[in-house]
Amino acid sequence: MHPVKPSAITRNAPNRVSIRVSQTARAAPAHNGVSAPTGPISESKSVDELTYALRTPVPLNGAPTDVLFQRFSIWRKVLKEIINYFDEIASAQDARARSYHRLAGLINAPYPETGDMFLRRGGIQDSSFFLRDYHKQASLHSADAAKQISEQIVPRLKDLRRDLSFKIKEIKGLAGDFKNSVAKELELTSKQVNLLSEALSATAVNPHLVSGKYDPYIVKLSVEKQLRKQIEEENYLHEAYLNIEKSAKALEEIVVNEIQQAFNTYCKFLTREGDDNYGTAQRLKSSVVDIPAAKEWTEFVLRDKKNFIDPSIPVRKFENLVYPGRDDPSTAFIRAGPLERRTKYLKSYSSAWYVLTPNFLHEFKTQDRKNDLTPVMSLLLKDCYLADHSDSTSHSFKFLMKGKPSGQFHRGHSWLFRAETYEQMKNWYDDIKRFTDDTSSSSVSHTKSSSGRPSSEYYPREGTTAQNSGSRLAVVDSRRSFESANSA
Repeated sequence: MHPVKPSAITRNAPNRVSIRVSQTARAAPAHNGVSAPTGPISESKSVDELTYALRTPVPLNGAPTDVLFQRFSIWRKVLKEIINYFDEIASAQDARARSYHRLAGLINAPYPETGDMFLRRGGIQDSSFFLRDYHKQASLHSADAAKQISEQIVPRLKDLRRDLSFKIKEIKGLAGDFKNSVAKELELTSKQVNLLSEALSATAVNPHLVSGKYDPYIVKLSVEKQLRKQIEEENYLHEAYLNIEKSAKALEEIVVNEIQQAFNTYCKFLTREGDDNYGTAQRLKSSVVDIPAAKEWTEFVLRDKKNFIDPSIPVRKFENLVYPGRDDPSTAFIRAGPLERRTKYLKSYSSAWYVLTPNFLHEFKTQDRKNDLTPVMSLLLKDCYLADHSDSTSHSFKFLMKGKPSGQFHRGHSWLFRAETYEQMKNWYDDIKRFTDDTSSSSVSHTKSSSGRPSSEYYPREGTTAQNSGSRLAVVDSRRSFESANSA
């Protein structure tokens, strides 16, 4: 998708209205059969819809072009009503009383087919009611007024109505701009959030049985990647709605301004007809001419929440979105940085990016956590212990990590890590020890369920050996002491 281009509506010579609107950029094609998810596994009704990741304030199945096509088609009918009205006024010189009596029944109050589109009172509809009442009482009109109506007001309204016909065709052609894939992205986000919830539940029950791939920290990275894609699609659709609403609002202001100018001129004529005519003119001016041009539009948008969005609703930002498990301690990392690990066969050191979470020590190829989401190696801290480390006088700063004999995954394995400085090595050593030491008070505690077992997706199948489940790990012979590895 591409950014949506703003519309342009221009005004030419005094007696001519030019309407020009740029088409919005094409939204991504809709995915048939995909509907917006009804919500995550657990959802609080108190969560603000503007920040909740699994809800969107943007209409996904709206048809604004159809509604606007209908609305501006009605505007043309309203203009036709008004034009017919002023035409009759111009021809009423010789039989003013009789003509006004006929006009009382000509203009419909309210305007035809407006329904819930326009305000029943307090908007443009008021003109129809005031004019109907006025013509029941009026009996005289001046020839000068008829001349000005026929030479100025009516031509401008006819030009406006003709230009509006071209604009209606343009609006109809924009229907494809609102096809979108937001519903599909919401569904994918919901699946990722559900996966995070399951990972959190599994970790809380028994972290020994959770593989590194389903560490809540790793799962959350996938959630955030999908959320960024969702919010990008949603914001493009949001902008498409705002752009077409802005263009339609500007167009309607032109229509309303022209009607206001017509009635404002007519009001000047009415003031010469005495007290009754003056009172009618004042009502038209105060209730029709002087209302804000956007009043009808504002009320219209606020009423039709299915097809339009309140312009006051801000575009959502990724950093403000909330979802279940976002701030759970298990999804955070304790330390991240580069380390070198001695390889098993080449007896050399390979550099990688390591991330320490409350449950695992993960090895990644890069430090890019937006795209590199899958660790090369994950060591379950509960199944490991720290054997020894170099002192500050050593020429190389290393520490040795081994699998516990009682562990389920890493029995018989050991890993030798090297840092650039003694301080870095000691910081890694101390932080890892906090979580490999079962008696440490600083470790993250999880409530274990007394019944039930989490999804087997997070656990090795029964009968699988710890060595097989850890086949991706580079192993150093556990029988070698730290000193001999260091001297090597």
